[in-house]
Amino acid sequence: MLGQKLSPILKELSDTVTENLGNKPNYNIESLKDVTAIFMDVVMDKMHDLQLKENMDMQTACNMAEQCGKELRAFVKKWCNEDTFDFYKH
Repeated sequence: MLGQKLSPILKELSDTVTENLGNKPNYNIESLKDVTAIFMDVVMDKMHDLQLKENMDMQTACNMAEQCGKELRAFVKKWCNEDTFDFYKH
């Protein structure tokens, strides 16, 4: 499973970030794109678990996922002034 494969890598990344707190890392826009995609994937996975646990109907689950995406897009726009839709324009 993808989550099992990536979890140790994510842990290593998190540990490295934690070890360097206080130092400005100078990430590029690609890093914001990558971390946003990873964050959204993890959130959607855990959201799906919650939806199954609560026996949520498909329409409600889809609305919940759509709202989550909208809120993440708004968050990134507000705090980074970047539109996540622009991440995937070619």
